[in-house]
Amino acid sequence: MPYFIGDVIVEEEKLLVATPALFENRFNIRVHTDTEVLSIDREQQRISVCNLKTSKQRDEHYDALVLSTGSKSVWPDIKGLDLPGVHVLRTIPDSRQIKAQLETIQRAVVYGRRLSGTGIG
Repeated sequence: MPYFIGDVIVEEEKLLVATPALFENRFNIRVHTDTEVLSIDREQQRISVCNLKTSKQRDEHYDALVLSTGSKSVWPDIKGLDLPGVHVLRTIPDSRQIKAQLETIQRAVVYGRRLSGTGIG
């Protein structure tokens, strides 16, 4: 995403390396994004889910179930993090928001850290 902000990658679509369609076509894995699991019936191998965009609920059967709960940025305890112009860069919409402000930015500070022992940085 930093390459998108810096115009090294110009087309936003090039940031999407693995799409739900790729998983379905290549691995026969159905990926459901923007979906909340409401309940899991392990004996029947069924889940009850809600589409967060439409609020529609449905039941799904599964052979194998992988729950990907997403993640959340870790913010340091520093005054001023709620000020305008302070951003987190984790998603494509985050990169759009930062890119939209580039013409008004004169200086920038980039802060990041590796979470000890997680392999996440």
